[in-house]
Amino acid sequence: MKFCLKLVWVLVILLVTTGCNNGSSTSDNNNQTPTVINDQQPISNSNQTNIKTETGRYNGQIDANSIEVNSSNVPEEITPEVYRLSESLKATFDTFKLNSGDTVKLNYKLNEAGQKVIEELTILNRSSQNPQPPSTPKNPTQTKNDTGRYVGQIDNNSIEILISGVPEELSAKAFKLSDSVKANFHTYALQKNDQVKITFIPQNEGQPIITKIEKLDV
Repeated sequence: MKFCLKLVWVLVILLVTTGCNNGSSTSDNNNQTPTVINDQQPISNSNQTNIKTETGRYNGQIDANSIEVNSSNVPEEITPEVYRLSESLKATFDTFKLNSGDTVKLNYKLNEAGQKVIEELTILNRSSQNPQPPSTPKNPTQTKNDTGRYVGQIDNNSIEILISGVPEELSAKAFKLSDSVKANFHTYALQKNDQVKITFIPQNEGQPIITKIEKLDV
């Protein structure tokens, strides 16, 4: 009998001890900091293209890759800004049929060289001026060449030249620029009194039209 009682007490002690250990283990597990798996922070898209918008007045096409625009945010007398055309826009640029003075909206981005590349172009307003194509003489005449000293630009369409071999008081003559010469005129970088050779079409009425300008080395 005594042996049975001792055996019961031993079993009771073992059960109590086991219960305490299990409780302690559970408590310890509850106090542990849970492990976070795949704790990732949002990744910002640093490569997102920064598209900017500008409005202004179309000045002209420099070449097949670039155009000039007078920004609406700068004074008129400041030199027009040069914008490059994206490949997709370059392929369709002729369809816009832009004239000098048209108001345009440009969506552009900067390339690695810091150049402004137009991704999208919208015409906001056509110029109130109706530019007329260069008039041709009623009786077409072949082009002529002449030399002289460059005086300056009268406006976006005309320049003044002192023709060589003519008395000073009669040598000043105004010439109209053809569309191709006007689009590339700034590339000539002409300064007052530069010697030039011009190819032009005489007109029965109005200014002769320059089709080619060469800066002469003196």
